[in-house]
Amino acid sequence: FMSSVVQSLAKQELATKQLETKIDNISEIVALDSRDWRKKANSILRKIAFKQGGMDRFKEIGNESYERLENRAKCNLNIRLDNRKKNMIVQGAGKTAVKKLNKLDVIAEDARLTEIYLSVIKDMAIKYDVDFKEEA
Repeated sequence: FMSSVVQSLAKQELATKQLETKIDNISEIVALDSRDWRKKANSILRKIAFKQGGMDRFKEIGNESYERLENRAKCNLNIRLDNRKKNMIVQGAGKTAVKKLNKLDVIAEDARLTEIYLSVIKDMAIKYDVDFKEEA
């Protein structure tokens, strides 16, 4: 009888520690802010990709984040990106600079999109149970 009580207490203590870790992790994710957001967002997306089977899933996970952003913000990143590239060409930007422009650049130019994208990334980190303290 005594050993089953000890085992039960040990299991309960382990479950409590795991719950505390999960709460700390969610607190870290929620605390993400708009400073250095691109690096943090990419780090979280990499961690999600690894959890989902490896870096070959990174593009798919990134696309999911963009789709979620477009649904929430009621925008089309491809159209915004095309328009931004056309404006750069009109302004005389070089081909290399135009080619390097990506969806994250479009998001960065709009404070509203940046905030919504951060919210999307936080939701995805929680949904996919990313360990925020581990470095990917």
